[in-house]
Amino acid sequence: MRKNHHRERGGSILILATCVLFSLAILAVAVSSYVSANINSVSWLKRNEQSYLLARSAVEYAIAETMTVTDVWYRAESESSPTSRGLGGEELILAQGSAMVYHRTVSDRDNIVTNSGLENEERRININKADRALIASLLVQATDCDAIKANSIAANVLDWRDPDTEPLDGGAENSYYAGLKSPYECRDGDFRFPEEILLVKDMTEEFFEGIRGRITVYGHGKVNVNTADPVVLMSLAHAAGSADATTMEAVVAKIENYRDAGHAFTSEGAAGILKQISSYSAVSDEERALLAKMGKRMSVGASCFRGTAVGQVGNENPATRRIEFVYDKRKRKLVYWHE
Repeated sequence: MRKNHHRERGGSILILATCVLFSLAILAVAVSSYVSANINSVSWLKRNEQSYLLARSAVEYAIAETMTVTDVWYRAESESSPTSRGLGGEELILAQGSAMVYHRTVSDRDNIVTNSGLENEERRININKADRALIASLLVQATDCDAIKANSIAANVLDWRDPDTEPLDGGAENSYYAGLKSPYECRDGDFRFPEEILLVKDMTEEFFEGIRGRITVYGHGKVNVNTADPVVLMSLAHAAGSADATTMEAVVAKIENYRDAGHAFTSEGAAGILKQISSYSAVSDEERALLAKMGKRMSVGASCFRGTAVGQVGNENPATRRIEFVYDKRKRKLVYWHE
């Protein structure tokens, strides 16, 4: 009996020891997983911070490149060829990771194209500076908006940004916006960002999608003839008035042909632009008259540049940070920054 008792006691101790060891093993696994998770979290946070610093470095590099460009008419190569490196578009490869700057533009077929480097913001129409005729023309050229509706929306845009409370003919001021189901105040000041135009009476999502890649709130107000896309150029021609469709199309085609041949407009004003086009192709009297009017809204300069900087650390499950920015070369300051 005593031998059996010792055997039972020994068996109980063995079972207890096994349970304790099993529990310790589970605890060890749990602790290991916890520590491993924390190590991974710390590692990811470190890589995330490094990717952010790389993105900031790419911004500074791009800005530095804008300051080295002496030709104010600079036309980024990437705007004519998506595979070319644009201004500030060189990829920075460091031991920690890589960084680069890119921008997106609207192609001739209204597709969004991603290019390396910076985009010249003056290739767009400044909705804080453009007159009623130009805003209406852009809506007609870039969307399916008819001329009457476009003229009304253009009046609404001007009423939104002007300081008075008197609506233009066909426009809308505070009295309209206060009566909405979810009322808000008219800005009576400059647009702070392009998307704000969606608050303007009669501006729909569909209309905005057609113009969003062609409008800006930055720059001196005139459109850079060296970088404007065909829709913007046609809007400038249409806003000048009086010319027939054939003349407008011919002028826009001659501007594009001149640029596509590798030339750039370097002289400010309609006279300088006309002189350069005339040296390349014949220009009719009607085309000269139209160019003279278009020239009042055009420039050859590039002062504001837009880009998105991307920093990336790691190959598998990389940490990635993006910074969207706009740099004003004349003011020598960043006028837009979004992380």
